[in-house]
Amino acid sequence: MDGGYYFGIGGENENNYPQNLYLKSSNITLLENVNYLLEKSTDSSAYGGGGGVSDVNNYNTSYTSENFTGELTITKLDVQEYIVSGTFEMDLPDPFTGDTIKIRKGRFDTLFIP
Repeated sequence: MDGGYYFGIGGENENNYPQNLYLKSSNITLLENVNYLLEKSTDSSAYGGGGGVSDVNNYNTSYTSENFTGELTITKLDVQEYIVSGTFEMDLPDPFTGDTIKIRKGRFDTLFIP
């Protein structure tokens, strides 16, 4: 997209809340062993979010921001084998109550499509 670098990964668990989490970056180059602040989504930032269902007709999401931040670290980025691994943590506002949801010791290991 427009010659920039974009990253996105998500996960889902129907039995827990939040039911899905995601990490994204817009227009920044990700490097191994660099800590990226997860904050408000802008043209050149990394951010996180999550969401869930409170009832059949009510799906809400929330995002990191100036007040709810986190951190993403890419621990492995192998562009020959298309492997990306990392760790993350973040705080999100509960989209239904406004309480703080604390996500700690998150990690991912996956293949990516170039």
